[in-house]
Amino acid sequence: MIKAQIKALIARDIFNFGAYFYIINDSDDTFNKAVESIKDNTFSKMKIANN
Repeated sequence: MIKAQIKALIARDIFNFGAYFYIINDSDDTFNKAVESIKDNTFSKMKIANN
């Protein structure tokens, strides 16, 4: 986790703040599961989404 944080901070300094989140979110299991749930329509199947 510390390695990902340092890598993200370096990316932020070299590129922009968006690069920080790109790297941090890649190693965040909760974030990745949420994205997966959105992509496979889990919320729509559960009738939770407001479409």
